[in-house]
Amino acid sequence: MTVPVQELLPSDAAVAQRIAHLQMIRHTIITYELMSLAMKFIALAVGGSAFVLVGFGHASEGTIKLSLIASGVITFLLWLADAHFRQTKWGFIALHDAAREGRVTMFEMSPKLFKTRATFHRAVWAAPHPWLYKGISAITLLLIFMQP
Repeated sequence: MTVPVQELLPSDAAVAQRIAHLQMIRHTIITYELMSLAMKFIALAVGGSAFVLVGFGHASEGTIKLSLIASGVITFLLWLADAHFRQTKWGFIALHDAAREGRVTMFEMSPKLFKTRATFHRAVWAAPHPWLYKGISAITLLLIFMQP
């Protein structure tokens, strides 16, 4: 006796739900990657604007020093925000892998269970991203101490 193929394959609804779940997770991963990229662009814009202010020198010394200090602080905060977005993205990547293997319930969207290997410290220091923030911070500190 042969078994119909429909009984061997998962239902179309189950497959569609699984695909929808994986797509939701992928969209979330892309969103966090775009937010991380936005932090980098904002850091470049903030650092660049402070460097331009120093380069043209049309502002007073106090204003230049204050803008450099603000640029350094903002760059540091953007670095931490970028690390948070990267850590969360890594959690969603692990969630995607688990969902693809069928180890999570349908439409589970919490990456907290999968953040164990993606620590915040690792997200802060993972290459090559710290070089952008360290470079902006180093140049900013150099310019602060070079100001008369």
